[in-house]
Amino acid sequence: LALALLALLLLPFDIALRRLLLHRSDLGAAGQWLAARRPSPPAPAPAQSDPTLDRLAEAKRRAAARISGRDGEQ
Repeated sequence: LALALLALLLLPFDIALRRLLLHRSDLGAAGQWLAARRPSPPAPAPAQSDPTLDRLAEAKRRAAARISGRDGEQ
């Protein structure tokens, strides 16, 4: 009885899926259509200079120069 009831409930979905018959090309076209309708993301805000990070970046450049020998000190 339970299986018969389940079959009756699933029958409309089975019929609907068989009538739709979607192919991969249909799904690709739908994906392109959705992508075209999606608004573009906002432009990123310009990065503000942080003095602490600037000092860190400069220290890293000095250390890299010292290690590579461009500095004349080895």
